[in-house]
Amino acid sequence: MKKCNKCNIEKPLTEFHKDKECVLGVKNACKACKLEAKKEWYENNKEEIVQKARDYRKDNKDKTKQARQKWDSLNVAKCRAKEARRRAAKLQRTPKWLNSEDHLKIEEEYMMAKKLEAITGDVYHVDHIVPLRGVNVSGLHVPWNLQVLEASENLSKGNRYGT
Repeated sequence: MKKCNKCNIEKPLTEFHKDKECVLGVKNACKACKLEAKKEWYENNKEEIVQKARDYRKDNKDKTKQARQKWDSLNVAKCRAKEARRRAAKLQRTPKWLNSEDHLKIEEEYMMAKKLEAITGDVYHVDHIVPLRGVNVSGLHVPWNLQVLEASENLSKGNRYGT
């Protein structure tokens, strides 16, 4: 048994992280207190951490792409399930009352994204302004809810409305 320096509660040694240089071979603060401190530090430094991650991905595009491809190849079922959910959501969010002209406008948005890719060499996505599966609000797969965005801008938006 050992007393935690943070919460002052006596706990078994299994509740402490190992450290050969400390007394009894474990840290002075228990795992729960260390976790709480780590969460607090993350909240206080969240913007800096996110920016560092963005910079790393930007500076190491090949490395992050390879890591993503490796993860995808090891998690094929998860990737397929995610894509299936996305297709199902899109189908469920396409109203029956759309006419052929509306469907044509939807196709034009996707064609525009491909044309921009060919012209600029950058990747473009067709974004739903109001997400199909948003947390607070869910939109429809209709022409007036679509916009063409650069992939990085669309991905940074995430599945949120109004950002």
